[in-house]
Amino acid sequence: MYDIKQTKIPEASAKARKSSIPFSASTQRAVNIPDNDGAQMQEPANTGNPFMSLVKDFGFEDDTLRIMNDVYKKIREKNKDKSEKYIGWLFFRAMSQFYYFGFRGSWSAGAGFVGGDSKDELKSYFIGVLGLSTEDYNVLRGMINLQHIMASKAGEYDPEKEPFKIKGLDLENYVKCLNEMKLRLNIRDMTMEEYNGWYKIYRDKFSNKGDFAHMAYTIAAQLVEDDAPGVKGNESAAPVVNNLWRNHTTRRRIAGWLGDAGVSGRTKWQKFWGSGKTDFGPDDYIADLDAENIANRIISGSGVSVDQVISSYYEDLAKNEKIRVTEFLKHTSFETVKKAVLYRARVYSLPQLKRKWPDSWNFIVNLHFRNGTMKDYTKEKIDSRGIPVEP
Repeated sequence: MYDIKQTKIPEASAKARKSSIPFSASTQRAVNIPDNDGAQMQEPANTGNPFMSLVKDFGFEDDTLRIMNDVYKKIREKNKDKSEKYIGWLFFRAMSQFYYFGFRGSWSAGAGFVGGDSKDELKSYFIGVLGLSTEDYNVLRGMINLQHIMASKAGEYDPEKEPFKIKGLDLENYVKCLNEMKLRLNIRDMTMEEYNGWYKIYRDKFSNKGDFAHMAYTIAAQLVEDDAPGVKGNESAAPVVNNLWRNHTTRRRIAGWLGDAGVSGRTKWQKFWGSGKTDFGPDDYIADLDAENIANRIISGSGVSVDQVISSYYEDLAKNEKIRVTEFLKHTSFETVKKAVLYRARVYSLPQLKRKWPDSWNFIVNLHFRNGTMKDYTKEKIDSRGIPVEP
């Protein structure tokens, strides 16, 4: 991993930052920006914010988590008569909709929509309905999108040999990352060298973490009512119970682990679902398992608030990360996962699955070993069952 303490930001950039560091209106505190000597960005302080528990597994900064908590409080205030399940859906779908929006009648519609399925409608909800400031809206949107891209794409970069070489279609995502950083830092003019310096810093914060936007979308898909607009379908939203998912149980699973392990998605060069191999990495492992666990705690929580569920869940994980998988397997059995993935891969055994969809096989093996975070077994020898041989 690249040592961010070695990151040098040009002097001109330092001057620009000192004159344009964005402050939060509510905290009058500068966003954590490193000095010109390349010092590491500060970690969040414990302020009693329940979303601070997301730092370890997702890498967010204090300012982002403050805004996230503000949004949650505003949603609660405007929905006092609603259930925790509904509040949870509204919050997590709003968080995920920064990235997963549009495409009515497809995968992104499987959790419904907040405010509408366009970027402008979502922005109107945050600013017009919730009363979030434009500055805070931009920071939250930028950081959630940036975290999603860097958590899910981190493995495709070799920081030692070619730290900024972007391959194929990833160039589009790289440009998005740079634009989000530019917005976040409130700097109008950056050279590519400066962009790259900031890119390394944020990459090191978000790589090897869970994918928050994906987790939030999956939670929302578990909590949304089956007859919600965009889920069941109405005049303005095509039904999504279609050939991708034939019932709502499958819809909820496809939004999470089954969508990653059981749908051969788009590769860099292939545009349509149903081609190529599956793509299931450590970021998905955290996102998918945490999503179902959190959603189940909200549903069965007997009125326990959403923020309490989040903080208590990650407190439990801090004590024993195996809770992530053991709790998941209590409501979704190992055999259920194995059977569903084998069926979608059109194979009959784990050795066959390993040859066809190695990422999906690796996911199942990690469940078998009850790993709290995903390990790579794809190069290990396997026995006749398709399970790696223990040393």
